[in-house]
Amino acid sequence: MAKAVRDDEVEWNLISAIRGVLRSRRVVYACTLAGLVLGILIAFAWPQWYAADAVFLPPRASDTMIPNLSGAGGSAGGAGAALLLQQDPSDMYLGMLASRSVEDDVIDHLGLMAIYHAKKKVDARNTLKGKAKFKVDKNSLISIEVSAKDPKLAANIANAYLEALYRLNGSMVASSSTHRRAFYEEQMESQKEALDAAEVALKQTEEKTGIVLPEGTAQAGLRTIVDLQAAIGSAEAKLSGMRMGATEDNPQVMQARAELAELRAQLERQQADSAKQKPGTGLASSAALPGLAMELVRKMRDVKLNETLYDTLTQQYERARIESLDPGPQFQIVDRAIVPERKAGPPRKLIVLGGIVLGFLAGLGWVLMERPAKRLIKACLSDPGVVSER
Repeated sequence: MAKAVRDDEVEWNLISAIRGVLRSRRVVYACTLAGLVLGILIAFAWPQWYAADAVFLPPRASDTMIPNLSGAGGSAGGAGAALLLQQDPSDMYLGMLASRSVEDDVIDHLGLMAIYHAKKKVDARNTLKGKAKFKVDKNSLISIEVSAKDPKLAANIANAYLEALYRLNGSMVASSSTHRRAFYEEQMESQKEALDAAEVALKQTEEKTGIVLPEGTAQAGLRTIVDLQAAIGSAEAKLSGMRMGATEDNPQVMQARAELAELRAQLERQQADSAKQKPGTGLASSAALPGLAMELVRKMRDVKLNETLYDTLTQQYERARIESLDPGPQFQIVDRAIVPERKAGPPRKLIVLGGIVLGFLAGLGWVLMERPAKRLIKACLSDPGVVSER
């Protein structure tokens, strides 16, 4: 029973409120009209602006790799240059667009401090940040949206962002290439000193041993001694066979003995010449020749190794020098900003509509709250205890 009474009370209060609104509809109309007028004033007093868009495609992740210094240079070749940009290129370029370097480049090239009436560059940066927006589309395209009161200025700023980004990217690549070139120049100078030292050591070894071409002169001398020893062996075997069927007075035996004696004399002369050979005249002692030849081979190997390292560093240096002329992987401009033909704001229709809605709600609230407010004020003035009880 009590519930039914409360429902009837709510229904009665709702009907009373509707009746009150209808009785005071002129107030609602007046507030709505005032909202309309206020919305129109705001919409036309708000300065209009234009928005210009520029769109570009960042390079692929595989193209944003700065080559590492390897080979002769080792891993010490450039702490700043040996970087692999593993993050998403879109995120990287968004960060570059919002960087202070790009902002200052745009401000300086367009003279935005005077246009924005900024006394300090930080004020111009803050103004530019509020007027420029960057976003990545689903197809990985990055758009630059710039708003300004002057349509031509909006287009110029958007295009200036592209140019500043291009210059920043080129300066980063050039700085990396310059660092690599300096590293290779230092390594080449050090390697050239090592090569010169190896060549001097080789020359000293040749002068000490008397061996210039171990695979030519030295091997020829050894081959002569070996051939003489083989001929003496054959002559001795031949003479031994003759003695089995002939006497010592046999003419053939006597001739064989003479030939054997001549071969032995030649061997003694060859060994004697080798033993007393002076440095630089061609051949060292046959006993010391293998060790000296090995020493010379090692010196020649050191020279060849240093030559190979020096040639490799030279090639790396030339590659770095050529790369310094290349701006590196660049973004591809899809759309340059053009001067917008239509204004982007303010949204005057929405502002006017919002003024109408706010005016209507204000009038409706005034009508609904007027009587309860008056009764409450009257009760407070007549009996202050009513407020404390409530």
